[in-house]
Amino acid sequence: MRWSKRNTLNWLIGALAVLVAMVEARESQAQIPGKAEQIKLGRELFTRNWQVNDPHCPDGDGLGPMRNASSCAACHREGGVGGSGKEENNVRLLTVVRPPDPTREKRSGYQDAFRDRIDAIHPGFRRDLAVRATIVFHRQSVNDDYEAWCDQFWGVPINLTGASRIVARRAAHDREGRRGPVKNLPGRDGIAFRLSERNPPALFGAGLIDSISTDTVEAIARAQPRQYPGVAGRVPRIKMQLAKFGWRGQSLSLSDMVRASCAADLGLDAPGHHQAVNPQQPELPPGRDLTAAQCDAITALVASLPRPREVQVTDPQMNVLVNNGKALFQTIGCVACHQENVGNVKGLYSDLLLHDMGPGLADPVPATPGKAFVGSFVDGGPYDGTSYDVFADVATNTYQEWRTPPLWGVADSGPYLHDGRADTIDEAIELHGGEAHNSAARYQSMTSLERERILLFLSTLRAPLPESPGQ
Repeated sequence: MRWSKRNTLNWLIGALAVLVAMVEARESQAQIPGKAEQIKLGRELFTRNWQVNDPHCPDGDGLGPMRNASSCAACHREGGVGGSGKEENNVRLLTVVRPPDPTREKRSGYQDAFRDRIDAIHPGFRRDLAVRATIVFHRQSVNDDYEAWCDQFWGVPINLTGASRIVARRAAHDREGRRGPVKNLPGRDGIAFRLSERNPPALFGAGLIDSISTDTVEAIARAQPRQYPGVAGRVPRIKMQLAKFGWRGQSLSLSDMVRASCAADLGLDAPGHHQAVNPQQPELPPGRDLTAAQCDAITALVASLPRPREVQVTDPQMNVLVNNGKALFQTIGCVACHQENVGNVKGLYSDLLLHDMGPGLADPVPATPGKAFVGSFVDGGPYDGTSYDVFADVATNTYQEWRTPPLWGVADSGPYLHDGRADTIDEAIELHGGEAHNSAARYQSMTSLERERILLFLSTLRAPLPESPGQ
């Protein structure tokens, strides 16, 4: 090929474009804080006790008005920053129980009237022209009389004051507490409610979980029924994408979980997730509390949290017992769902799938229904057409399904199960039902020494070592 002036000019133009791109990239990178600085900022935001009209929220109203705590670390602290939470840190969920009256359902305008009634009780239930089934029933508010307002759901009259209110509240809570973890509340204005809870999970190793591919989880779901008859986990999905986080797989990614939690639990309005409405002052304040950069910093901090550790026992005799416990854990079938390794993530002890855990662990807030691909179709006339995929609902018991929680760090993450109803690992195992019934039955049929060895093995799955001061 003959080299011409035009070739030279084109080469110079191309080289100049490359140089400009390199300069712009360096300038862009200079504007983005380094990873270490981003994680440092994330730790500051994660552990910060947020305030109303917080200076870190110049465009919003800061903490609240509805909240469950004042910081992320307040609920995620067991075993260190980012750990699990105690039962008093549980998120409470309020679910509408519609009046079972089919004659009223058929009356003209009943739907509108029902929506107006529920909206008057709590505007958080309003969702355009429909009714949202479940909302977060926050523990705290900027309103001083919020506790009295909440007491009405337990049947405590709003006009009671002083000692009378304390006695009535105690009696109502004791009465409902005896009915189990899921409480049927008397409700208000003829509408009953159910109260359920979610325990804050440990976040250690979350970055590794976020790195697990969809193909890996789908492969586990395909192989599981063949390897373990009677156990068939379902891939949790949101809008047909793998959802990796949440007790029922309700968060697509670590970033989505962080933003949703900041908005729902702290009342910090975040990109893509609005803070909760105040039932006593329904108008949402303008402005956003957290920027995308702040949310990304918190996400970076959570992603950087170290993985839990499996303690290596040095005493020879004790090591034999631990290894025997691990073998028994496999023998009774716990590994069907609590698989030690998932893809490249070692020691996770989960399959990240949804499983039917039986009626004993049923909850009024269902998992997202599954979808199955039916086929692709083309619709259109002689000159154009549109191709589309069709999906059908998969018949599953969504009210009894729970995502398998990773067992790494389990020794330092009590209480156990989705609402913290089990104080010990032993109690949590015995409450397993549904697909886990056979494994739980085998565990119960063991000798006390065999059960103790399984628990001894699980006691070696610990939270990460505490960070040294200054880190």
